[in-house]
Amino acid sequence: MDERDDKRKEIPSPAGPDNGPEAYCEPLLQTVLDSLTYPFYIIDAATRRVCLANRAARQTHGSTVGTCYALMHGRKSPCDAPDHPCPLEIVRKTKKPVVTEHIHYLQQDCPRNVEVHAFPILDRDGAVTQMIEYCVDVTERKRVAEQRQWELAVNTALAALADALIAPSSSIEETTEIVLEQARRLTDSEHGFVSSIDPETGAAVGHTLTSMMGRQCRLPANRQTIAFQPRPDGSYPALFGQALNTGRGFYTNAPSTHPASTGVPEGHIPLPVSYTHLRAHETSLHLVCRLLLE
Repeated sequence: MDERDDKRKEIPSPAGPDNGPEAYCEPLLQTVLDSLTYPFYIIDAATRRVCLANRAARQTHGSTVGTCYALMHGRKSPCDAPDHPCPLEIVRKTKKPVVTEHIHYLQQDCPRNVEVHAFPILDRDGAVTQMIEYCVDVTERKRVAEQRQWELAVNTALAALADALIAPSSSIEETTEIVLEQARRLTDSEHGFVSSIDPETGAAVGHTLTSMMGRQCRLPANRQTIAFQPRPDGSYPALFGQALNTGRGFYTNAPSTHPASTGVPEGHIPLPVSYTHLRAHETSLHLVCRLLLE
């Protein structure tokens, strides 16, 4: 192969900063790249500008004139976060292909999980001058995998509860402790409680609430109660009452600003997140069975 053949195989850099990616590209090469269904780019290693892109990339970002980090992440500087390692920096160091996972944004600012495949283009001295990159959308694949992991976790929790539910010797307190343990594991929660409605008094009786009454509890012993009484009209106050009154569970990251919040009672421990899953007029057995079925 002579020097002319070698030069023809090199991919040139764009003629100017305002040129589109196809300004220097031969029609046949562009046609081949446009046949790919996933975004494909060639990125200049020195400027990080996109030198070449296919139709899928243009449709994804609306434009392919600019730097890789601006087009794919909407950033003003190169990627440097641990969860978004820059493939160009990795390729520069290793001079080998690399696969990373990023979150890219579509024109509508819609985040997508993508698998980034990067390959170095080296000059005669072995320096990385450009990088080939293509991105495969794995959002749906990750969603399915996470869904399967969740289903496996739920099935594992159901299996752990099965023995307690069918064993005649198991008390409601023992069963609800297991329910709480599995619920905390599934929701990655530090605190929680399981309660049921006393059919005679209407009080919400917390079967596992005493587990939270440790050294942190600032209430005197004679005020540490595990029964929450309803209002005169039969409704229930505060956040737990929201679930009981409406018959629907809910989740909030800001319990103090929730419309049903009545603030932190004197002597109680503030919790940053609230997830209430009780329903009105459930017996202890109904509560456990529903938690298992949902």
